[in-house]
Amino acid sequence: MNCKLFLILNLLFFFVACKNDNDQKTISTFPAEYALQPKFVELEEVYIGASILIYDTLYFLTNTPDNQHQIHMYTHNFDYLGSGGQVGKGPGEIINPFMPRVDQQAGVLWFADMGRQELLKFPIDTLIKNPQFLPREVIPIPDDLWFITLYDPLPDSIFRFADFQSPGNLLSFFNKDGERIDSLSIIRNSNLINLKSKYEQDVVPSFSYEFHPDKDIFALAYVYSDILTILDSRGEIITQVQGPDEINQVPDVRDQNRIKCYAHMQVDDRFIYLLYNGKPTFDAQQNLNIPNRVFVFDWDGQPVASLILEHPIPQFTLDKVNSRFVAMSMTTGDVVIYDIPEEILDNK
Repeated sequence: MNCKLFLILNLLFFFVACKNDNDQKTISTFPAEYALQPKFVELEEVYIGASILIYDTLYFLTNTPDNQHQIHMYTHNFDYLGSGGQVGKGPGEIINPFMPRVDQQAGVLWFADMGRQELLKFPIDTLIKNPQFLPREVIPIPDDLWFITLYDPLPDSIFRFADFQSPGNLLSFFNKDGERIDSLSIIRNSNLINLKSKYEQDVVPSFSYEFHPDKDIFALAYVYSDILTILDSRGEIITQVQGPDEINQVPDVRDQNRIKCYAHMQVDDRFIYLLYNGKPTFDAQQNLNIPNRVFVFDWDGQPVASLILEHPIPQFTLDKVNSRFVAMSMTTGDVVIYDIPEEILDNK
């Protein structure tokens, strides 16, 4: 081998090694840590276990157990506006409430009814004027899906969802007729590890995802490993970061000691906010371990800060206008608000 060829091969090896180092990172600490104190808002009604959605200056409390309505509307000051989403078996009523999502551009709240295998369409303007509104427009869920866990609405009545039931697709798409659009599917990258155990049920999420508001990239966070991956719209990995606990699991869903890592994700144009548990689902006394940390990353996968929450929360929504997290307490049913530290927001 001549010296010139040897030099070229060594340079190629060097660049490949650098690329791999840049694509995969391991962290043990965050550049900053903040202890956040909660603000509580006591509501007249108690909605333990509810989730919160935001549209403009409105809050929607949804998925309220043991309640005849599943959509409760409040102002940004949490003044009550009314309740809709009637539970029942009649036309437009919800048999088995599941995941709601808000289409911010169209002004629509979509509600997944797993009893009917449909997405119910609630135009928000109509719902505000008439909380008892019963939707007439529905979107069927594809016949080969018996459950849909994570999804989001797109323009032209297209829906994207995490395809936990497919061995080949990461994210799949369907139209307003409930027909899959295979040409849009995002294929599972072979370098994505620990997505699913062979014992895992199709309804149990093994990851969560959120797309960047403006760029054609998205973040994927693992439920059972402390891994965050940034991908492009074709599913190609841009960067991957693991830590701080270096947990790698492909757990048996029947294992009560399996550790839950990233429990929930929210994003804006600058940061990825990940609610982190790092503990088994239940403690030694069989009490539910509720997350009390939020890890903040930028869209390059660089760690920004670790936020310690005094009051644990099961999930949250990001109030981008007021720069805060809003959640429901699992123990009291109160609204819990955490302000994002100004030092993070000022971070350039």
